[in-house]
Amino acid sequence: MKRTRLKTRVTILALGMAGAGWLTVAAEELGMIDLGAFPVFGLSVANDVPAGGFSQLVSHLRFEPQVDLQTRGPAESQSDVTVRGSIFEQTGFRIGALNIMDPQTGHYAGELPIDPEMLDIPRVHTGIANALSGFNSNVSTIDYRILPILQGGVMELGLGTNRTHFQRYRQSWIVAEAGVHVTGVEVSLAHSSSDGTIDNGDHRFIRLSGRIQQQSAIGQTDLIFGYVDKFYGWPGMYTGNRNLQETDDYQVYLIGLNHRMEYGLGSYVEAGLFYRRLRDDYELDRPRPGFFRPYEHTTEVGGLGLHGRHGVDERWSVYYRGNFVADNIVRSTELKTGTQRFTSRRMFSAVVLPEYTIRLDDNQSWQVAGGVGYDRDNRESGKVLPQARLSYRIRAAGWQHTWYGEYSTHSQVTGYTALNSNPGPGAFAGNPDLVREVTRNSEIGWNVSAKNASATIALFHRRDRDLADWTFADPGPGFTIFRQANPVDLNSTGVELIGHYIWRATRVSASYAWMNRSADYQGAAVDASYYAGNFAQHRATLNLNIGLGGGWQALVDQEVRRQEPNRLRNSSDTAYRLSFGLQWNIPSLEGLQIRIIADNVTKSNFEPFPGTPRRRQADDRVFCLSLVRCHAWNSNTHIRKRALSVGSGN
Repeated sequence: MKRTRLKTRVTILALGMAGAGWLTVAAEELGMIDLGAFPVFGLSVANDVPAGGFSQLVSHLRFEPQVDLQTRGPAESQSDVTVRGSIFEQTGFRIGALNIMDPQTGHYAGELPIDPEMLDIPRVHTGIANALSGFNSNVSTIDYRILPILQGGVMELGLGTNRTHFQRYRQSWIVAEAGVHVTGVEVSLAHSSSDGTIDNGDHRFIRLSGRIQQQSAIGQTDLIFGYVDKFYGWPGMYTGNRNLQETDDYQVYLIGLNHRMEYGLGSYVEAGLFYRRLRDDYELDRPRPGFFRPYEHTTEVGGLGLHGRHGVDERWSVYYRGNFVADNIVRSTELKTGTQRFTSRRMFSAVVLPEYTIRLDDNQSWQVAGGVGYDRDNRESGKVLPQARLSYRIRAAGWQHTWYGEYSTHSQVTGYTALNSNPGPGAFAGNPDLVREVTRNSEIGWNVSAKNASATIALFHRRDRDLADWTFADPGPGFTIFRQANPVDLNSTGVELIGHYIWRATRVSASYAWMNRSADYQGAAVDASYYAGNFAQHRATLNLNIGLGGGWQALVDQEVRRQEPNRLRNSSDTAYRLSFGLQWNIPSLEGLQIRIIADNVTKSNFEPFPGTPRRRQADDRVFCLSLVRCHAWNSNTHIRKRALSVGSGN
């Protein structure tokens, strides 16, 4: 039983941390398609460090203007990454050239065992940028560049109430230097354990990751490996039935090889290959192991990825992407029983997009881009995917304005949980008739940017056809909540406004998004939707990093939303969330920092997933203490900030 309301964590980090990031902007010159949009954290989010444990890839996505992170308990347990009202399977992840997917379900797509400090600021790609960067992700791709290794390290120890403790150690070495060629090695080990803030909300995590890197003047090669073992519980985690004490226990293994090379006229090529294996044991009700049916799966996926830009001359350039991916259900108690359609796939995807620049003068230009993509797998026919974009850019008085219009098409296959689960009544009833999903996105927008400010307005209309959604039909009183995979045709119209402003030591990021949606379930009986119908009609964020003088900063992240009504939701459809931090960069101790963070100050009880309980209100304000000391031994290193922080976890 959990009744403790105060949770203290003590963290000591020593031996140094090398890091520092690149901020790669894809469109610094006229004539280049902007594949980057805005950085996800460090620019948009004020409180970019999690207070409840070691960082994972999803930790920095809360309050991000373009990302609606839907969490089950702590974000680091399991979160769905949704963009522009997408569902969890419509967002993918790319590390370098590696588009790493999960064939079982998109819930595990973000489970990549890599220390985030090895990666650059992630970027959110939508529309035609998603067509050029994504694979099997019809709406968006979260894209990470791989950072160069710089010598240094960090050791982190933490203790807290509810028997919380965590540790993290990361170390990197430069092992050889020969002119412009540098060889580095980096390893990271992290562990976290807690009884949780509600009954049966405990977790145990361990992550091991590392890489070997070769750098040169024009390129970088990385051999990456990782392993994560995660166990966590949460009532109604996937079913929305809080009477079921659900748990998930899985291990993920990952190995990847990635190479990037840059050459003349803004050209680059990046290629790689990967292998990922996931072993999962999910329990529908913890006190009754195997209740209803056991859910034990082992899946594997491997593939090749290639993308780049080739500048032919000052007018012509060609963007391209190619992927080959093979997946397989190695073992399953329900997804591989001999009655399913298939248990393995081989998938191919490619896009070629030439772009032509018409320069009117030194400050004005038109860009015309048109191309085609093609997706196919060995289980069904392929799809031809046209792509087109027209943009006009002008520079005046220190500002660059870009007006654009684009049309993009995307397709993806359905995960095995939806495709191969038993189609009869059950907690997760599959549908063997699901087919390849197709999305068409039309968009117009305007972007303006200067040295210290930027703003963008985008109006989009998206048509999803045969999207696999999970739905609920109420057969009467006394029925346990189950779900069914059903295809749905969606028409979504949205507006997205995002702005950033930096003035001296103050940084402001603000956003507003509106979306309207109509759904056609092709005759199926549907009373509520768990995912496609779970989106924000209105969502606004305001992130403030305010310099107060004397090394003090106020850190404020806010979100206001009105969610689409859902009969399964027990909380209100409206919510206001606030995270507040106070940070002191001690002038007399260079790089030493004190931070105080209070998360969910407003005590919001909003349910990100309808029916799934939030963390208990009384336990949402959890205070933590951490000490961070860093040192880098490479004189050319841009050293990450050292910090002494006090925070609270949500």
